[in-house]
Amino acid sequence: MVEAGLLAQQPASDGSAYKEYVLTEKGQALFPVVIGLRQWGERFLFNAGEARSELVDERGQALAALQVQASDGRVLQAGDCQRRVIRHS
Repeated sequence: MVEAGLLAQQPASDGSAYKEYVLTEKGQALFPVVIGLRQWGERFLFNAGEARSELVDERGQALAALQVQASDGRVLQAGDCQRRVIRHS
């Protein structure tokens, strides 16, 4: 992940001789992807009543389900999207 630019090493925050890994801007940009995967898992991989953890915001509120939206705010499904090739000149 360091080689891919997602993590960087820096001196340990406790002042020891160790190093710690921190997210780079590129790594932090994966946050929505991680949340989306977690929400998918919470929906499809647990049985009713099965113990699990919940990710909440800084006020203790559950996160809203992520949705893919068009630039005008419409919620999109997989069938609403298509691929467009972009050629750089």
